[in-house]
Amino acid sequence: MAFSSQFSRGNENNGDPEGSVPGYAIVALDASWQFAPGWQLFTRIDNLFNRTYQNFGILGANYFRGPGNTFNTALAGPEAFRSPAAPFGAWVGVQYRFDPR
Repeated sequence: MAFSSQFSRGNENNGDPEGSVPGYAIVALDASWQFAPGWQLFTRIDNLFNRTYQNFGILGANYFRGPGNTFNTALAGPEAFRSPAAPFGAWVGVQYRFDPR
């Protein structure tokens, strides 16, 4: 999967150079095998190479710019906040589907 860069919420005019979320590409795999009637073995892998990326951004004000990152309204300033995306994940399972025929 690949996604292009996107504007952060609050930066719709792209006026803030820190206000866009960079594009990214990840590899996801899935496979299944029906080994008996009604029975299936499956596996899924997301973010195969454990790439670090962000998938959402918002421009806001950071009020924690005082000494030691303490709260200080006088030092508040704009900052881009980004959410980290999911890391590597893998699932393996067995599934049975009942057919009432």
